[in-house]
Amino acid sequence: MLKERLLIGEEKISNYHILRKVSTIVFSTENLLKLCRNGKYAVYIVKLDNNFKFRQEIEAIDVHKYLQNGKGFDQMSPILSVSENFNETLFEDVCNINPGKPVHFFKSVGDDKYLLVRSTSALIHEVENTQQEIFDEEEVHTVFDNPVNILIAEPGMGKSKTLNYLGINCPHDFWAINENLKDHYMFFNRKHSPKSVLKYFIKTTTPNNIFIKVFIQHRKMIFFLDGLDEIPSPYVKNVLDGIEKLSRLGFRVWVSSRPNLQNQLLKKFNIFSIGILELSEEEQERYVQDRLQSEYNEDKIKVVMKHIFTSVNMINNLQILGIPLQLYIITEILLSNPKFRKTDNFFVLTKLYKYFFEGKYRHCVEKTKCDHPCPFMYDCSEYLEQYETLALQSLFDDDILHTMNVDLRKYQYFINKIKTEGDPLGIVKKIDGQKGVFEHNTYAEYFAATFFSKNFDKARVLINRLFVKGYSNVLLMLNIKLCEHNPLHLAIIHKNFDEVEKHLDDEKIHDEGGRNPLHLAMDFSDCVNLFSEDGDIIDSFEAIKITINHLSTDDEEEIR
Repeated sequence: MLKERLLIGEEKISNYHILRKVSTIVFSTENLLKLCRNGKYAVYIVKLDNNFKFRQEIEAIDVHKYLQNGKGFDQMSPILSVSENFNETLFEDVCNINPGKPVHFFKSVGDDKYLLVRSTSALIHEVENTQQEIFDEEEVHTVFDNPVNILIAEPGMGKSKTLNYLGINCPHDFWAINENLKDHYMFFNRKHSPKSVLKYFIKTTTPNNIFIKVFIQHRKMIFFLDGLDEIPSPYVKNVLDGIEKLSRLGFRVWVSSRPNLQNQLLKKFNIFSIGILELSEEEQERYVQDRLQSEYNEDKIKVVMKHIFTSVNMINNLQILGIPLQLYIITEILLSNPKFRKTDNFFVLTKLYKYFFEGKYRHCVEKTKCDHPCPFMYDCSEYLEQYETLALQSLFDDDILHTMNVDLRKYQYFINKIKTEGDPLGIVKKIDGQKGVFEHNTYAEYFAATFFSKNFDKARVLINRLFVKGYSNVLLMLNIKLCEHNPLHLAIIHKNFDEVEKHLDDEKIHDEGGRNPLHLAMDFSDCVNLFSEDGDIIDSFEAIKITINHLSTDDEEEIR
C-alpha cells in the first residue's frame, strides 16, 4: 500500500511545472556558540551529523543522558545532542525540567548550517550574521520536517502550486491532506480541542478508509493548509491555534500566507518563515519555451522570446518575469488569443504591464470564487486606476503632488485597506506612512506613466522633473504608452532601424500625444543620423526640439 503516495485534495502537477527554490535563515556553529555564551537562560537541542563535535569551550551532552539525570542547568546554556529527528515528547520532556527557560531545537542541514525546527521563544532578534540558505523544491521534505512550516510569498509567486507539489510528492509513508483554508474557516469561529481539530479535518477531507487509523496512530500525516491570508481576519487567531494543536499532537503542518501575516505567524510559532525565490532568467526562458511548443514552432518561439525579453530589458527589470503568475499570464495570452501570433504589437512594454495587472486581478477574483476579490474591488480598470495616485505618492515629494493638485483623499480608503490587510494583488508591498512601497519600482513607474498619459496638464507641471535621470523610466514608459498604436514611433524609441524603414509610409503619423516621428527622433538622437542619410526623408521634415508641449497637437503647428 505504501508504494503509492496518499494525498487528499490532490491536483495534477502541470507539465510545465518548474522546480522552485526556497530559502530560510540558518545558523552557523559560531552563531550557536554565541547564543550559548550570551544566553544563560536557554537550552539548545541540536540534531548533529554523525561524529560531529562542537569546537571551542562547549561540549554537546547527549539529550537522553541529560533527561535521565533529571536536572536542569543553572550555569551556561547547554547544547544537548540528539541523533533522531524532532520528537514532540522529547522536546516537552526537556522543557519540563527547565521550567521558564526557552528551549530551542536545531537540526544540521549541511556543513556548518543549522535550521531552527521548534522553539518556545522567538529568536528573531538573534539573526545578526546569520545567512539565507537556498534549497531545491525536491529537498524540501528532507530538510523541513518541522512540526510547523510557514511558507511566505507575495501573490503570484506560487504558494498554492508549491504546497500542491509538496503534497503530491510527500514521503511514501505519509498521508497528505492538501486543503485551502477558505473552505474551512467557519469551523474556527470558536476554539476547539486538539482532537476535535484532527477529527474535523479527517471527517471532512478523508473518505472512509480502513488504513487511516494506522497513519493517525503513528502520526504519519502532513497537513498542507493554503491561503491563511484569504480568510476573514477575525478567524485567523483560532486557525493558528488549530494549527498549533495539530502540531502538538505530533503531525506536521504547512501553512502559506502573503507577507501581511508574517509577523503574526512568527510570533505564534517562534520559527523562521520559508520564502520562494523568483525564477531566474534561464528558468523564465525554459518555461516560455515549454508552454508555447504545442502551438509554435521552434523558430517562432525564439522570435517571441526575443521580443518579450527585449521589451522588459528596456527598463532593466527581468524581475517582473521572475513571478510565475506573470509569466503564466503572458504565455496564456499568446496561446489563447490567435491575433497575438500575427503581430509584434503585443510585445509593447506598457501593454505587457497592462496584461500582467489585469491578469493578477482576474486571478484574484477566480481564487476567491466570487464577483470581486474583496469588498473594495470593483471594475478591473477602476480598481487598477487607484494604483496611479499611489504611484505618484511613491515617486514624488508632497510639494510636487501639491503643485500637480492631485486629490489624495479620494483614495484614502484604498490606502487604509492595503495598510491593514495588505494588497491582494501583490502590487504594493506595504504602506509606509501614507506612501506606497511597490513590490518593484517599475510597477510605480508604469502607473505614474499611465496617469500622465491621461493627464497631460499634470505632466507639463513636471516638465523639468521628468527629464531628470531618476525619472527616466517614467518618461520612457510615457513615451511608449503614447505610441502603443504607432509602429513607426515605437521603432524609433527601440532604435530599430529596420522597423523604421518598414513603417515609413504609415498613414498614422501622430501618436496619442500629437507627436510626429521626428519629435521622437530628435529625442532619441541615435535615429537622427538614419534620417539624414536619405535626402528625401530629411527634406520632408523640419527639425524641432522635443518638449513636453508636444504632448498636444494644439501646442505646435503640425509638421508634414
